[in-house]
Amino acid sequence: MRYYGAKPSIYELYDDDGETYDYEKGEYLRIPIEVRVDSEGKKKGEVRIPEGKSTWSYGDFSFKFMTK
Repeated sequence: MRYYGAKPSIYELYDDDGETYDYEKGEYLRIPIEVRVDSEGKKKGEVRIPEGKSTWSYGDFSFKFMTK
């Protein structure tokens, strides 16, 4: 994920199987993504997959911070 900005932020990434209408039955995820900024301006990204759940479309998350 590319992050453009200098401030902390929280986002929810939506994920479902992309093939069926199972999302209508609640078969989807909202994956919290958070970027924190410490007192020195250093950024850290975190992705929290809900406990006991797995993703359909995403698996390997990495962050690239585009602004200083």
